[in-house]
Amino acid sequence: SFLLLDTAQKIWVAAAQTYSQKGNDAQVYELRKKVRDTSQKDMALSAYYVTLSTLWQEIDYYQHFQVDCAGDAVKFQQMVEKDRVYDFLAGLNMEYDQILAQVLSREPFPTLRQAYAHVQQKESRRNAMVHVPPPDRSALAVIPTFASPRDVKPVPPRSIDKGGIVDRDQLKCDYC
Repeated sequence: SFLLLDTAQKIWVAAAQTYSQKGNDAQVYELRKKVRDTSQKDMALSAYYVTLSTLWQEIDYYQHFQVDCAGDAVKFQQMVEKDRVYDFLAGLNMEYDQILAQVLSREPFPTLRQAYAHVQQKESRRNAMVHVPPPDRSALAVIPTFASPRDVKPVPPRSIDKGGIVDRDQLKCDYC
């Protein structure tokens, strides 16, 4: 049927009408549902952000929105952006609740990229500040990984005081 059209423009218009998925409300509904159901859970922060961004890009592709006024287009885009920030923050794990409050209180309200960058920076700082205690290097505190439970000898009763605390001075190494 495209062969009967006399101009390239008519061919492109006919192809777009035939194959385009723009305006596919069922697809938009499914994508919006996926966005609402998406939460970080065990995903890394970046993977969660990319997952949502991909869904939003698909929604943008399928939705057809015609603006009459440039000012309205800007306001509409800001509203969509704000909704996406809300969706992003709503799906974060509970460990980000304090950061979430910081993002929501920022003035002016952040864009999605700014909100993600803020959460990511706070996460990086928090991970850098997490103190991992050094391992106990005491030979008496370590049970070799090759030992089975029956190889581990109980603490001799004479080395335990009345409060149930082990007196390390009374312990003797009988490993070798």
